[in-house]
Amino acid sequence: MNAREDQLLVKLWKYNDWANRSLFSQFGEDGFCVSADSLRLLSHIVNTQWAWLGRINAEKSVLGAWEIHELNRCVEIHQFSSEGLKAHLDQDSESTITYTNFQGVTYTNSIQDILIHVFNHGSYHRAQIARDLRENGLVPINTDYITFVRSSYS
Repeated sequence: MNAREDQLLVKLWKYNDWANRSLFSQFGEDGFCVSADSLRLLSHIVNTQWAWLGRINAEKSVLGAWEIHELNRCVEIHQFSSEGLKAHLDQDSESTITYTNFQGVTYTNSIQDILIHVFNHGSYHRAQIARDLRENGLVPINTDYITFVRSSYS
């Protein structure tokens, strides 16, 4: 992997961490109004982030993909798994790992592709959370990548 790709992965990791922490803050402020669906999606984001870290580390996940947690537990899971993923940014991310998914199917992918998937997966579900918040009368925070870039690098 070249330096430019390495920098991009670091930037995507920082974005993912920022976006999840931004949601934690909003949920903490609006907690009494946040729907069960939004909390389920937030839990799913951190559960699968944990699972992917486990796969990279050749460990079995102890969390179900759709297991629901209280906000403080989501924060704990994110902090641990985000720091764990960060540790893999400096490794040869083009190296591959073989893992088994939640359905029991075995795959082999590069760490780089897995990291990109984790960050993209979070974005997908944060958009679903934004829609759900809006449908429930709340104004979602903007967790778009460009918003992160503007606030972090301006």
